[in-house]
Amino acid sequence: MKSKIVLQRIRILRKKSGMSQLALAKKLGMSQNALSKIELGEIELSLSHLYQLADLLEIDLFDLVRIDEGQ
Repeated sequence: MKSKIVLQRIRILRKKSGMSQLALAKKLGMSQNALSKIELGEIELSLSHLYQLADLLEIDLFDLVRIDEGQ
């Protein structure tokens, strides 16, 4: 359940940055389908991709993966 919060945050930040799934997927070196499955929680995101995502979305890795109390 908590991982869904992180996945939602990734989707929201991607959209705020104006990037499509396809554009972000290309920057991550994966297919749009793979990124879609990651955002839906169907496949797990690797640590190296988390680092890349934080960099591409211009957010600190800690802020990307943090879970606030009550979430």
